[in-house]
Amino acid sequence: MSPTVELRVGRRTIDVKRAEKELFPHDGVTKADLAEHYRRVAPRMLPSRSRPEAAGIAAKCKWWRL
Repeated sequence: MSPTVELRVGRRTIDVKRAEKELFPHDGVTKADLAEHYRRVAPRMLPSRSRPEAAGIAAKCKWWRL
């Protein structure tokens, strides 16, 4: 059985299964490392997800609907 890592994100707990799996072998980055990185940067990134200008993206961008 693969180890599972629990991450506390706000009021939720997220299970990262196969946490030891290397996603980027050259750098040695695992699923647990990436999940922890996303947890740390989320407070800065999520508030700007609906405002491209706040994220440093030019105001004259086009949004394509697929």
